[in-house]
Amino acid sequence: MFNPSKHLRQFGIGVFLIAAFSRVLSALHLRKFFCAYTNWKHKYLSNWLWKRFAYTVKYDKDTKHEVEDDGYVFVFWYQGVQSAPPVVKACIASVKKWCVNRKVVVLDKGNFREYANMPDCVLERLRNGEISIIHFSDFLRITLLREHGGFWIDATNFLLKPIPEYALSYSFYSLNGAYDRDLGFKWTSWFLYAKKGDVIINNMYHFLEEYWKKYNTILTYVFWDCWLTALYNHVPKIKEMIDSIPKTDNSCFKLNENWHLLAEGDNLKYIEDGFFINKLTYKGNLPERIVDGKLTIYGKILSMYNI
Repeated sequence: MFNPSKHLRQFGIGVFLIAAFSRVLSALHLRKFFCAYTNWKHKYLSNWLWKRFAYTVKYDKDTKHEVEDDGYVFVFWYQGVQSAPPVVKACIASVKKWCVNRKVVVLDKGNFREYANMPDCVLERLRNGEISIIHFSDFLRITLLREHGGFWIDATNFLLKPIPEYALSYSFYSLNGAYDRDLGFKWTSWFLYAKKGDVIINNMYHFLEEYWKKYNTILTYVFWDCWLTALYNHVPKIKEMIDSIPKTDNSCFKLNENWHLLAEGDNLKYIEDGFFINKLTYKGNLPERIVDGKLTIYGKILSMYNI
């Protein structure tokens, strides 16, 4: 939640006005200008963060970890799976099906401490309502991958196929190209693989820990990505690692974009021939499950797991 007075007090008038103008453009539905301005804003804030947190950067892997992973796939739904919306339950079921050869751990508010040694400052921010569950999970995924390695898969990701085996050959892997058309990020925070001691994960951890010690509100919604952008732009090793990830496109959004269609004929290609991972949502006006007595693709997704 954006808190104007807190944001102004902690980040100053310049950064506050940049954030406020972005919200004005969004409210006016000026999409073309909003996208261009948002890209500029992220670059500006990335540099802003670098000037203040470059001291946290460590160029070598964390020596207390081996460069391996413990075989985990982590999924997180703070309230617990029983309280999750239907589409989230289907997504989690799909992860369990297609990651059968790994240890799928579904985390919630009651068990995340069993796997992640979260800094006291972050837990205190969470208790005080100073960090949202979304931004808490941003830190949680980094902590889990730093300590265990493995996969982080958001609870709104629906798998249609196994994760490609080549992902395991990288120290850090994500989807390079999913956001090329808009945000320009060469990764997705909602699907990550890393080995313990990975230099990217290690540096994300040190930054986030220092950030939440200093501030109790977010700089911008995607400040996680802004810092990774800073690392990409200023640390040649990290740029090389990210650029080495195979390029993809925005196919991970196709299922969500077309799930209002009837699940028949050519429309079935979005399920039968879809990308291995698909970013869905549980928010907004979701499609009908059944239209004119026939399943929509949304309904088909749920029915695949008896939901």
